[in-house]
Amino acid sequence: MDETHAPDADQPTPDSPPAPDRPADLAILHALDTAHAMPIAELTSAVDADPTTIDHLCHRLQSAGYVRARTDGAYSITAHGEQYLRTLLRQRRISP
Repeated sequence: MDETHAPDADQPTPDSPPAPDRPADLAILHALDTAHAMPIAELTSAVDADPTTIDHLCHRLQSAGYVRARTDGAYSITAHGEQYLRTLLRQRRISP
């Protein structure tokens, strides 16, 4: 298969979960956008949630293409996640 036509691993698939809109999802995206990568333990502190919840949310965000699991056990935000976060922040600044 021609690699130029290969699906982008950072992009959500048609059957991906909907865009993250819960405060905890957005807090994770914001924390990863600021730090570029964080393990679950650091995300737990940054988002003020228990590790099990953070792990579940990160897996869900990964399935949707917004974050990726790194080989060192940390998570990082994808280009798609960054774009979504920027768009959302822009919309919130414009909205009354």
